[in-house]
Amino acid sequence: MTSRKLVCIYLVLLIVILVGTAFVNYRINEFGLFGNETGEKFRIYHNERTTKHLYSYSYIPNNFDGILVGPSLSGINKDTKFLNNGNIYNLSLKGGNISELRVLVENVLKYGDIKTFIICLDPFITKDAGMKSAYINQKEFLSTFGSLFTLRYYVNKFLDIKKGEKSEFYGSYYGALNYRYKYKDVTSEDISNKIDERLSLYDNNEMLEFLEINETAFEDLKYVLESVRKRNIKVVPYYFPRPKRITEHPSYAEKYNIYRTKIDSILDYDSDIVIDFKTKEYDYIRDDLSSYATLGHLTPSGAAKVLKVIDEHLAEL
Repeated sequence: MTSRKLVCIYLVLLIVILVGTAFVNYRINEFGLFGNETGEKFRIYHNERTTKHLYSYSYIPNNFDGILVGPSLSGINKDTKFLNNGNIYNLSLKGGNISELRVLVENVLKYGDIKTFIICLDPFITKDAGMKSAYINQKEFLSTFGSLFTLRYYVNKFLDIKKGEKSEFYGSYYGALNYRYKYKDVTSEDISNKIDERLSLYDNNEMLEFLEINETAFEDLKYVLESVRKRNIKVVPYYFPRPKRITEHPSYAEKYNIYRTKIDSILDYDSDIVIDFKTKEYDYIRDDLSSYATLGHLTPSGAAKVLKVIDEHLAEL
């Protein structure tokens, strides 16, 4: 056999493998991209950013009538399947800023017809702007036909299923992160000690930079809110309930008030359902340190309290 024929055979085999792989991935339709996957249930096994981006094309638009967006503060332990008033997908991203969230929201608006838009307002999503990785990219759509991403995805899916309840996304077809095991040994005393450490930094005006608003991020947030309102979608912004002792520190309060004034300027208090968890009405959450797994992230019980309040406001709709 000549070398030329051998090369041709290898090329034909390669083409067959590539086409076969693409066809198999198309038929499996792991991310619900092909066809109207109404009623299907998908959860995340690998790379939250890429997977939620892929879900925003079809799975979320075809199966949910609302979304919750924000950073991990609104993603960890906040399983929106417990909301009775709306079928809400938790589109929050771990470490996500508003620039990244904007891409996902625009996809859902483009391909779906949602009725409710819930957004967690915390300085974390506006402290910086721009994409934090290359994981939210349109080329990832093509990668689902066969790539290193899909290979890693299937391997991780196998390993993740074996983890059971200890999986980061265990049981959540609604996009929430499951950190019940990661934070199960954290006590209220642990949180109190961390608050003391943080307040000592605030005494020296340290660790307060995240309260400053990046102008590009501010414009992204403004654009997202305006885009949602134009579609007559009900906007439900809520100010995240950080521990009361943190927010009452003079240095923190001074910078936060500046942040809050600017964010308030792009909210529509006549039509938006704004939930302010920093009012006395919700001190039962912010004073109770068992609500917190870290200085920001909520425990399952803390998340349940916040979801209950949101659900009560959704009931008014």
